[in-house]
Amino acid sequence: PELSALARPFAYRDRTFLCLDKETANASAASSVRPAACIFLERADAAPRLIPLSSHDRNTRFGLTTPFKEDAGSPEEREAVFAALNRLPSYRLVYADPAAAAVFFRSVLNTHHMEAHA
Repeated sequence: PELSALARPFAYRDRTFLCLDKETANASAASSVRPAACIFLERADAAPRLIPLSSHDRNTRFGLTTPFKEDAGSPEEREAVFAALNRLPSYRLVYADPAAAAVFFRSVLNTHHMEAHA
């Protein structure tokens, strides 16, 4: 919900996405968004499904998929971020068709209340 105020809608075919333009974003209006879960996307020849991850699987995936390593701050800052993410529930979202996965994921968000973890 926090992203709705920060982004503009972008429609493509029968789908609407939120688009945040980094170039024109006003840094003084920026705010934090509290993550509710970690979702790892995994393309496979399967209907969309959400599969819980063990802490070991989650840690392995974090080690393999750290984005923007060169811009990710100091090792201490990265460790603090990963420690916070490790307290969240983590899942694999397995899917074949990205459009079907988007509809599936939206239905999960709309029907389940994800509790904030301290």
